[in-house]
Order: sequence, then C-alpha cells, then structure tokens
Amino acid sequence: MKRNTIPSNRLDIQTPILPSIHLPDPEGPVPPDIRLILTNRHTTSHTPPTRLVLITPASPRPVRRATEILAHYFKREFYYDFAGYTADEQPHPNDRVFLLTQHQIGIGEAAVGVIVFRWHTPAMQLQERYLAWLWIHPYLRGKGLLSSYWPGFLRAYGTFLIEPPLSPTMKHFLRTHAPLTLQRLQPYLPSGNQPQHDPEDNPSSPLSENKTVPIS
Repeated sequence: MKRNTIPSNRLDIQTPILPSIHLPDPEGPVPPDIRLILTNRHTTSHTPPTRLVLITPASPRPVRRATEILAHYFKREFYYDFAGYTADEQPHPNDRVFLLTQHQIGIGEAAVGVIVFRWHTPAMQLQERYLAWLWIHPYLRGKGLLSSYWPGFLRAYGTFLIEPPLSPTMKHFLRTHAPLTLQRLQPYLPSGNQPQHDPEDNPSSPLSENKTVPIS
C-alpha cells in the first residue's frame, strides 16, 4: 500500500488509496441523519459509484489523513490560505465531514471527494448546519455525483445554507435542486459578487467555486 502524501507540485493530484479494512462496515449501525442521506440518494446508470463515509476523530488515522490530503487539493485549487480540514482537528459534535470513496479493483478504496458541513456560522449569526465546502476529483465532476446525494442532504438537514460567495454555476445548481436554499441565502449574498476565475470548469466548492463545470 502506497504512502498517502500531498504532492509537492501543486498541479499534481495523487488520489489517496485506503485498504477497505480502514473503512467502517457498510452494514454496520449509522447515525439517523446518515441513514436519511443514504436511503434518499437518487442515482442513475451514469452516476459514479461511490461510498459516503462519515469522518470523526475516532476514524482510523489513514482515513483522516486521506481526507486532509483532499482538503489541501481544495485549498490549492481555490487559492485558500488554509485547508478546510485537518486530520487532528476536534470538530463540533454537530459537524459532518464526509469522505467519498470509490472501489478500485485490485487496488483498494480511492478517496475521491470530501463534503463538509459545519455547525454555526458566525457571519450569518445562525445555529445550524451549513455546507462549508466540498471537493470532488476532476474525473468525477459533471456526472451527477453531487445531485445524487442532494435529496438525502435536504431530508437530513432541511433547507441548509451554503457559505457564500457562490459562483454562477452553484447558483444555477441551487435554482434546480434547492431553490429555497437560494432564497434563504439572498440576504447574505453581496450584490455584484463574481468568482475570481472562470466559472466554467469545476463544481467542487460552494464556498468559492473559482473554476467550475456545470454541477449535477
């Protein structure tokens, strides 16, 4: 099994690989909100097969480390000063950090995405879960992966907010999949806000989707 590390070249993406033994039993007990997400997932024949894994401080360190590596890819891609997750963080009990994995025959479980909900956003003066950021491997973007999980997120967390700013692509996604969320966000969206880069290449980040392709 290779050692999962962050590439020194910021243009490289090396997908972390995990042995299945480090992931929880898919038939084991899960929290009620996770069960809602999974039972309400909508897939098609074109949706990439992935597994949604809840990451907590009790998760095996290799799994937390893989999540941290993807957080650094998010940081590099969108020019943030910090990663949105670290392997040693002690999150709020109501935070939800999800790792997306995809089975690779003969190799193991590939870490291909992260979706992070945080509890309470001081800027919005709210006490609820909100979608803080997400990152999906470039090869899996625009294939219906995010929208397949979206109905479950809505069932589990209601009309949750997304931390702005939003790209035009994300706004279009919300108009299609969560118009009430977009309506709730209006007071927090500055007029004339535009992403810093071309919004036609990457659906990864609801925070600052600087380069986006159509989200689906």
